[in-house]
Amino acid sequence: MHLEILFLLLTTYFAYQILAKYAHKINLIDLPNSRSSHNLPTVRGFGIVIFFSIGVTLLAFKSFLVIEHPNLLAAILMVGFLGLIDDIKGMPPVIKITTVVLVCMFLYAEGFVILNLGVYYGIELNLNLMIAIIFSAISIVTFTNAFNLIDGLDGLSGLIAIIIFLAFLAIGLSNNDQFLITISILFITPLLVFIFYNWHPAKVFLGDSGSLMIGFVISLMAIRSLNYIEPIAVLYITAVPIIDFLFVTIRRLKTRESIFKADRSHCHHILLSFFNGNVKKTVIIISAFQVLLSLIGVIFVAKVIDSLVVLALFLILFFIIYKFLNSLLLNKSNQKVS
Repeated sequence: MHLEILFLLLTTYFAYQILAKYAHKINLIDLPNSRSSHNLPTVRGFGIVIFFSIGVTLLAFKSFLVIEHPNLLAAILMVGFLGLIDDIKGMPPVIKITTVVLVCMFLYAEGFVILNLGVYYGIELNLNLMIAIIFSAISIVTFTNAFNLIDGLDGLSGLIAIIIFLAFLAIGLSNNDQFLITISILFITPLLVFIFYNWHPAKVFLGDSGSLMIGFVISLMAIRSLNYIEPIAVLYITAVPIIDFLFVTIRRLKTRESIFKADRSHCHHILLSFFNGNVKKTVIIISAFQVLLSLIGVIFVAKVIDSLVVLALFLILFFIIYKFLNSLLLNKSNQKVS
């Protein structure tokens, strides 16, 4: 695997150099606006670099995976292509969500379906096939969108993705699951190159081509890992995107705003303000929180007999975070008024 990793690193590096050189010609430049955390035009669309480098590596070293999982690769390609179109010319959220829902049909053929939700107070929650397919599609679409939403600070989405993939890598290694091991390594490797160039101040952004694709792949890894861990563990392993999505959705429903509205009320934006605009400090603290929750998920929650208590603990944790962040937002609003 060492040769594949080296090849993947080099391919990612040179693919990025090509992207940086020609990004302006294909409208892959992110211009600063009122919601931006950057002040200069910045290359976006690193997702196509990740997909290209992984694709070339698979063809060069593991072509059998392409043959064995055509539906899976087609689904990932479609999501990445969807994000690329959005990066270049923009796309309404409804179309993006609808497309990901349709893409989920490819996943059923690959066996990516959530059939069991775990045991709660001694009751095992099994889903019949039709409900399982619908629930799986909703879960994949929701998390894909949730991960897309955390791509708001230099280094954040890349670091969170690496931490989550490392958790799935650990699960794969402990259960000798070559799919989890291979996919985790294939994504961690180019993400390391991305972090180098995306660290504040960023020279490149993931773009929707990257954030949608990575969120989608993480969803698939989570479903695959259910062969070995309790479903509730996924909440801990992927905590940061889920908590941010719940926080933003609840606040917007309470204020009767569109849940698709783009603003600076995400968890990372609020914490950035709390830390006086220190991007690196904000990203490191959020990432450390994700490391802690992922470790808890993999080491402790993954093998619980009954999931009720750990679900309650997660909800309590979310409630505390919600109250804390909401109070920071209210204090900020009051300071502006005064």
